[in-house]
Amino acid sequence: MNLSNIIDRISLQVLPYIVVGFLVLLYKTCKIELIDFYRIKPFKNYEKSGILSSWHKDILTVVTFFDSVKKTIAMVSPSRDGEYIARILEIKGIIPSRGSTGKGALMSMREMIRYVKKGFNAAIIADGSRGPALKAQPGAVYLAAQTGSPIIPCNVIIDKKIRFNSWDKMEIPLPFSKIRIVFGSLIHVPKVITKENIAIYLNKLQKEMDKLLQVS
Repeated sequence: MNLSNIIDRISLQVLPYIVVGFLVLLYKTCKIELIDFYRIKPFKNYEKSGILSSWHKDILTVVTFFDSVKKTIAMVSPSRDGEYIARILEIKGIIPSRGSTGKGALMSMREMIRYVKKGFNAAIIADGSRGPALKAQPGAVYLAAQTGSPIIPCNVIIDKKIRFNSWDKMEIPLPFSKIRIVFGSLIHVPKVITKENIAIYLNKLQKEMDKLLQVS
């Protein structure tokens, strides 16, 4: 094993803990307001299983907020960057399922279906691991159809933030920021679904996510 591989392995073991510690301290300084929280309360209380759908730009806030929701499984890209995210999720008590809009998607989706049917909540990034940004992908719709669990659209609004120059324009709050987490109307997808119906419910998801982007 060469030095580069050793550094890589150490980084994978240590860096996620540093990131989690930093995020915990950072978000403790912020004021978080939950808008229409009643829509998600039954899922946080384990009364039902739900499928949270949020944008990739909000992944840091969503992971930090939902660490209190145990029994949650989230789809994570099988890429190298996804390995770090998977480790962070594990530290936060969330089960990572390795897949994306392309590679490993089918295997990951089957795993998520099994967990949701057992009573777990699920989290899927609406615009996937590769984008395009703010364009909903069909993963959440398919999972909802296979499990009977509703999709819970979610958007995060941060008043003072850093926006990265990445494809998703990922956002991280500055200390003492005000964060609003907005939950949209639940989307129920019928169990027997055709390709045409997937397009219809994907359009419903896109419209609801777009509406949440307009909340000020």
